[in-house]
Order: sequence, then structure tokens, then C-alpha cells
Amino acid sequence: MSEIQSRVKRFYDEIWNDKNFQAADELLSENVLFRGSLGSTLHGRTEFLDYVSFVTQALSGYHCEIDDIVSEGPTAAVKMTFSGLHVGDFLGHSPTLKTVEWQGAAFFTEKDGQFTDIWVLGDLYALMKMLGEQSQQK
Repeated sequence: MSEIQSRVKRFYDEIWNDKNFQAADELLSENVLFRGSLGSTLHGRTEFLDYVSFVTQALSGYHCEIDDIVSEGPTAAVKMTFSGLHVGDFLGHSPTLKTVEWQGAAFFTEKDGQFTDIWVLGDLYALMKMLGEQSQQK
């Protein structure tokens, strides 16, 4: 596993899965640019960590699973599976108390061992469909 691949794995394991926000100081540039599949464009660690808090509060047990990762030089591309228990308002849907799962891809660029740019594209159609179907079953 390359160094950037190890950092990507730590990004998901430590920041997203374990909610260890102190890891952001090491892994993310102070001015990191994050574009998320939920429509957010965020600048800096603080905005990014607020976004992580929002997602992980709405989706309890939120988990990012790396399905595949490739890298070249200072860039990496990751195929992901995201999941969590829908316990809070999320994307206009009241809590369903059901598990949601969807796929996505993320693209990372780093400089001096820190991520400067992260762009995540998720299958929002599948996620919204799942949330809508679960709301109707409630």
C-alpha cells in the first residue's frame, strides 16, 4: 500500500468511522477544499469537521468502507460504500430508524503529506430513493 493510500485509509477509519477529529490536523491541510456528494463545498478543516458531525449525527454508526483504491503520485481514487442508521433529519427526510447504504467514489489530492482537495461523488439517487421508500414504510 502506498503512502497516500495509507493516508486515505486513515482519513476514513479515523475521522469518519471513529470520529477522531484530532486526526484532521495531521491528515488535512488547514485550507482543505472538500466537495461532498450532498452538495456541500467546504473550505478548511473546521467546516469539514462540522460536515462530518452533521452526517454522523443524522446517520448513527455511519461507516465508510473502502472497496477499491488506486493512486498515482499525489492523487488517489477510491470506490466506497457508505452506510448508517437514519436517526436524524437528513436530506429533507425525517428519521426512519432504518439502515441506509449507498456507493460512491472519492478523489484525493495531497501536498506535503496532507490532503488539499477531496471530491466525493455518491449515488444520491439510490440514497434518496431508499430514504423515500423507508419514510413511506414508517
